[in-house]
Amino acid sequence: VPLVFAIQVQRVGATLVGVGVVEQLADRINVDFNAGGGIPSYHFTDDAALAQASSWTVGELFDNADTNKGGAYTLHLDGEYKWDEGFVRQVKAGIRYDDRSARSFSRTADAGALNVPFSTLDPRFQYTNSGFFDGRADVPTSWIAPNGYANNADPDAVRQLYLSRGQLSATNPTGVTLNNIRLSSDLVFIPVFRVNEVNMATYIQADTEVSIFGRPLQGQFGVRYVDVDTDVRFTDRFTGTTTRGSVNANRFLPAVTLRYEPFDGVRLRANYGETLRRAAFGDLNPNFTLTGDLTQVGRGSGTQGNPTLQPTRSKNYDLGAEWYFDRDSAIYTTLFRREIQGLVVPISSLIQIPGTGLNTNQFVITRPENASNGVLKGAEVGFTLFPRWLPGIFKGLGAQGSFTFLKSSQNIPLVDNVGNITGQTSSDFFGVSNFSYNVTAAYDRGPVGARLSYVWRKAFLARNEARLFANPIGVWRRPEKSLDLQLTANLTDRLGLTFDAVNLTKSKQQEYYKFEDAGGQDQYNLGTVLLARTFALGVRYALD
Repeated sequence: VPLVFAIQVQRVGATLVGVGVVEQLADRINVDFNAGGGIPSYHFTDDAALAQASSWTVGELFDNADTNKGGAYTLHLDGEYKWDEGFVRQVKAGIRYDDRSARSFSRTADAGALNVPFSTLDPRFQYTNSGFFDGRADVPTSWIAPNGYANNADPDAVRQLYLSRGQLSATNPTGVTLNNIRLSSDLVFIPVFRVNEVNMATYIQADTEVSIFGRPLQGQFGVRYVDVDTDVRFTDRFTGTTTRGSVNANRFLPAVTLRYEPFDGVRLRANYGETLRRAAFGDLNPNFTLTGDLTQVGRGSGTQGNPTLQPTRSKNYDLGAEWYFDRDSAIYTTLFRREIQGLVVPISSLIQIPGTGLNTNQFVITRPENASNGVLKGAEVGFTLFPRWLPGIFKGLGAQGSFTFLKSSQNIPLVDNVGNITGQTSSDFFGVSNFSYNVTAAYDRGPVGARLSYVWRKAFLARNEARLFANPIGVWRRPEKSLDLQLTANLTDRLGLTFDAVNLTKSKQQEYYKFEDAGGQDQYNLGTVLLARTFALGVRYALD
């Protein structure tokens, strides 16, 4: 059975090196893709052989690394002037200057398969796991794999295995010639991407107050001007060609907030504001990440960033009401609406990229574009309840909670094989549930505090599957929940102890395929992740 060896190295200080491990197992596998509850069942011809080093042969070595570095300089200056009476009570103004930069470096090195039994290598390179999936599925629970700890401790020993056996010229299944393994002393990172962004923002706002029917109406009126200049430079790792690009975005962003208290304990609030969300640096990187033709369809696949991405713009509306019916108790509700323009969505096109060393020059490339608009609207109802009339040791008991109802919609472009937009479809926002709630039981009395919280959210669209023209198809998450506990004890005014328990009920995270009326969690399950149940003890000390 071929086994792929991998080297994984992690550097401290904003540096991450990632690799992939691919394994081919036995010649026969029996699978039930949904043995119950969206969890599959599978077994190989001889599960026990998976944990025997003699059952494996050592395959290819993929020694790839990416290093990212960044920094920022920020200047923030504010000033204000206040009045005790009159319509205008305060004027505030300020400026913020932010200069950020980031650089990415990359290297790749590969070697062909050793084709020797795994059992012939030093045992320190072998690792056997156990108890996979905590016994909550009918699957193999133990197998042998390359020992990542040993790889990290002595990566050159792994590289030397391939160098000493002459594996300097081999071809993997995708047609890539593997002949460039190097030891640590000869490794060189190539600069592939550099971005510099200067963000300047200035604002002015005024706080006002006027009497309406004998009650104060408070307002805050302001405007912010934002100017963002982004310069990028990237080097094509295949041709060595360096390309530069620049993009500028500037906009005035108004904001208005009104607060009114028509009766004692009742407050009304209205808000309008506009915001910008800048593109992530990673989305600006136009370098290709490519995969060859793995299934003989005549093309490979890949991703690419887009240095011309514009910020996403949002107009935000909020209406709220609060009723404080006791000193520590209240009920509130909020209606909100978000109108969002320039959402970033993936667009795919078929292009030719020669000279990659892969087994094809044709690739389906997916890159981000500001090609979608959407609306998010909903309501939230919440409460805080700490009764003051409870007797004895029950004084300090209380509860908090909120219930959120959401509806979202955004257009998703449909494209032809060269990336031209030919139509539109609609979709929910990613990561947004139509309904969610959280409830917390609390106890605060003297030096002791306790919180028991339960959070639940309805099934939601997590993302779309890879866009290979037969897609996108939605990847949905089943309803998610979590029960958490927090205990605190203040030993002195400065010293305290904390205990946190997360996911007491051992909840799972499960995904399934669904697109319009097709798919569903019962027949099209995709994956299941066991979420960790954690316990933490802490000490808190205040210096002042």
